[in-house]
Amino acid sequence: GFFCRNVETLNVHGLGLAMGERTNITSHGSLAYAVLSSPNYEEGFRVFQRYLKLRINFLRLTLIFTEENIQFKFDLTENSTPYITRFYLECAISGTNAFVSQYLKGKKFNAKCKFNYCEPEYSEAYPKYLGSDVSFDCSECSFTISRSHFDERDGFKNQTIFSISKQQCETELEQFEKAQDIVSKIRTVLYES
Repeated sequence: GFFCRNVETLNVHGLGLAMGERTNITSHGSLAYAVLSSPNYEEGFRVFQRYLKLRINFLRLTLIFTEENIQFKFDLTENSTPYITRFYLECAISGTNAFVSQYLKGKKFNAKCKFNYCEPEYSEAYPKYLGSDVSFDCSECSFTISRSHFDERDGFKNQTIFSISKQQCETELEQFEKAQDIVSKIRTVLYES
């Protein structure tokens, strides 16, 4: 609430793009260790999808793997104003771009970025953060990248770190779900009063 009101009051164009770009993969704690130590990129991205809500609970990530591409599709889990919606989705796509760049250790890549909102007045800033393949007024908000950028051999041979990190994420997920259940019960009681 407080953060969103202040972000909207500031009305800084492209703030979500800038924040997403500056997000370092290691800021996600045990989730980052699990992703980076995964046996291969596909498993790493699946771990990211499963546990992302531990770090960012206002987004739902769906991964779609095809023979040629990997698509990261984002949906908001709660309603918001158009400005905050745009801010969150800019963060998600720009952050995914930064995440993939860090995962690929700086290798160059092209991605297709789609946004499900109208083209903003500052749309010329988007290619600076995301490359040239950006479109608006789409039916989804997604980041799609070719599998050709990834190498199956990029994974770690020693899976101890992966196992420990994934178990830590699972423990955190159980705690998160218990807390969400309590919050849900409190909301029910408050709304009934």
